[in-house]
Formats: sequence, structure tokens, C-alpha cells
Amino acid sequence: MVRESLKLLFLIVAYNFFLKYMSDYLYLPLFPKNMEDLFTSLAFTSALYLAWLSGERTRTVIWLSYLFFAQILSLALIRQSPEVITSFTPSFLITLGFLWLFESPTERRIRELQREKERLEQKLSENELEIKSLREHMSLLSELAENLSREK
Repeated sequence: MVRESLKLLFLIVAYNFFLKYMSDYLYLPLFPKNMEDLFTSLAFTSALYLAWLSGERTRTVIWLSYLFFAQILSLALIRQSPEVITSFTPSFLITLGFLWLFESPTERRIRELQREKERLEQKLSENELEIKSLREHMSLLSELAENLSREK
């Protein structure tokens, strides 16, 4: 569980460095250049990662993704610059893609607990059937004992 989380964290950090490196050589900014935008992008990425780490992909991460994408679009409208979209979106979308590929520790634990619950329910139903057969056997034995005591 920890290994998967660290692998994902490494991938997120590595591709952010790659985007920063590529941004320096391309005319199209793929990663924020000024400190304010850099911290905003890192806040988005770290919030998504922490939401993935402590929640479920289909709930927490998706809602945060919608919120962050709306913030990116509104920031582009406020600054009246499409460069904001091109600098924030690649990092955001790649983070989202990686998070979608990896199962979160919470989801894994929920799945394990559901399997354990199903196993215990199966064991319970088996035990109930065994108790029922033992009660029937006991009632037959008590009837037999009564019949034997009457015959004496």
C-alpha cells in the first residue's frame, strides 16, 4: 500500500519536473513560470494527491477536479490570458490521469473489508445451517430417548 503511494508520488513529481523542463524549451508554456502560479499548481496537485490518498477516486478526487478546473478557467478569464490554461492544465490533467490509474489505499481497504464481510457472512450462513441440522438431530435424539423411556 505504501509502495503504490510512493510510486504515484514519484510519478507526479517526475512529470512535473519534465513539464518544467519542456516549458523552458518550448514556446508553449506547459508549466507555470512565476512563483504565484507555481504554488497554485503545486497546491492543486498536492490537494488532488492527498484527496486520493485519503479518499475514493470516484468521489473526492472527481469533485476536487471539477472545482480546480473551474478555478483554472476562472483564473484565465480574470487574467484575460489563455496562457493560464496552457500552463495549469497539463500538470492538472496528468495528475488526474495518474490518480485514476492507481487504486487509492482507502479504496483498497474498503474492498478488503467487503471481501472479509462476504467471507464472514458466508461462514455465518454455514454455521446457521449447521446449527439447524444439529437442532434437528437433537430433536430426533430427544424423541428417540422419550420413546425408549416410554417403552421401559
